[in-house]
Amino acid sequence: MPGLLTFNGTIDLTQFWPENIKAGNTLDSDADTVKVKVDMATIIFTSAAGKIKKTKALNNAGFWTNEKKSDGTTVKKFKPVINSKSLVTMRLQGIDAPELHYMTGTPLYRQHMGETSTVQLYKYLQSQTKDTTLACSVFTQVDEPNDVFDKYGRCVGDISIVNSKGKTVDVNHWLIENGYAFPAFYNSMTNQEIQDIANLAKNAMQNKLGIWKYASYKMAALDRTLIHSKKDGSYSAKADKKPPVIFPKLFRRLWEFEIKDKKTFSALGYETFLQGNKDDKCCLTSVFLASGYPKKSPLLADFVKSDGTINFKPADVVFKEAGTTLKDDKGSVITKF
Repeated sequence: MPGLLTFNGTIDLTQFWPENIKAGNTLDSDADTVKVKVDMATIIFTSAAGKIKKTKALNNAGFWTNEKKSDGTTVKKFKPVINSKSLVTMRLQGIDAPELHYMTGTPLYRQHMGETSTVQLYKYLQSQTKDTTLACSVFTQVDEPNDVFDKYGRCVGDISIVNSKGKTVDVNHWLIENGYAFPAFYNSMTNQEIQDIANLAKNAMQNKLGIWKYASYKMAALDRTLIHSKKDGSYSAKADKKPPVIFPKLFRRLWEFEIKDKKTFSALGYETFLQGNKDDKCCLTSVFLASGYPKKSPLLADFVKSDGTINFKPADVVFKEAGTTLKDDKGSVITKF
């Protein structure tokens, strides 16, 4: 078993769309990417051997990126993973909610059920407190600092809260068991983490809860009428609760195909596009659980047919997590907690 990193913090509930618009909050969070204000004094790492220590390894940690200036020159810029306001972006591990706003730029495209999943998470969290903030704990099973964050600088882990009845609730699991997110497995997860989410998702899928009532296994052109506005906070459950809802990873690739690459949709063209991304690797969940992630694995394209048929259920595959290199603001690699 790996080690365990934990910390306490708070969630500002006005960060979730559309409450952010009403409250004038510049954050625009959705159902699976949440900002947590970290209590820096509570960051604790417990090694696989059981040794417990408070750590400051993340206090000045981040990623260096190349940024183009207006004159065309490139400069290196440091982006801390925990900002000056002690905020960290959480990517809720093991799940993927329908997109609320993809990608940067104008317009921001969304999926059906992206609004509903966000609204329902907000309603649940708000029901557990009389305030606009909610205490939470974060935990992630890791061995070293580089295991904590994804390539976008998001902390990959679980958020738990104590509900109004005094019971600890894993928010990741709540979203899955109520049908507001798909399972999304990565090779950085343990077998137990995968099995827990798979079991919860199976029940939600069988009972057609939330997204499962509208889930589709056929690729189609991007619906360009589904636009996310940072100014309009109106929400219509009737308009949002509709098919098709495809696996968000495939939706994001569809955006790249049609918007970024400016291609007209065809099922064959989309499959060919996927085949061109040799880094989009995954394996069957059954293989991963039995023997770990294989040295040679299929591509995501291998699970999407030329007629647009999506030949897998979300819980059927495990994706390969991209590696990261966490550094401090001096450029030194952070290797220990």
